[in-house]
Amino acid sequence: MGGRREATRAIALDSLNPIAHWQLGFSAVNYGNVAAAQRAFERVQALDPMFATGLIYLGISEVLNGQREQGVRHAVLGYELAPSVLSGQGMLLLTLLSTGDNARAADYAARFAERTDDPLRIGMMALAMRRGGKVALAAGIEQRLEDTPNDVRGVWYGRFLSRFGRGDISGALDAMERAGAGDGDLLYAGVLVSPLFDALRTQPRFQAALVRFHLENSPVRTGLSTRTR
Repeated sequence: MGGRREATRAIALDSLNPIAHWQLGFSAVNYGNVAAAQRAFERVQALDPMFATGLIYLGISEVLNGQREQGVRHAVLGYELAPSVLSGQGMLLLTLLSTGDNARAADYAARFAERTDDPLRIGMMALAMRRGGKVALAAGIEQRLEDTPNDVRGVWYGRFLSRFGRGDISGALDAMERAGAGDGDLLYAGVLVSPLFDALRTQPRFQAALVRFHLENSPVRTGLSTRTR
């Protein structure tokens, strides 16, 4: 929770600092608290309407809170404001996938694929390509992830996403457990709140992992696929 404490201190020093509010929202996303995340990202937009990454994260938080059309609109607008910024690309893909817009997610992923070596983003791109029917493209970048050294930061979470995308549930859970265990990696719980991952919630290994990582009382356990607003 260090990120949340640091963001809270920064806001106490300067309540008009949009970056501090974004950091607060990002911390909330990572712990699956999408309601708190949306409040923080709404504050970011009020302070700086042209902060592209803030808009993308507002979009995914809105989608996960049931505001699907508005969320997609904000996420796409954020991307269009700064298409060369890499940090929001994975969240744009997750936003589209979480609403079932798989074809558009795959199209965006194909554009992004050669622009980054970040394993987490590559994993989300592979997942989007699989869901959108771009299987050959997905297979190529999936292999890039499997060939990446195990100690590269984010590689296990990237493998989790790509393996899940190709239907390898056991392999995906192996990678998730490695990511959450701290093998130079992190478990981004906010991603798992998405209804995209509902198929995992029936898996005993998934539920056991949430207990190990102190997420058993978070929205990740049940998901948000029935939430509407």
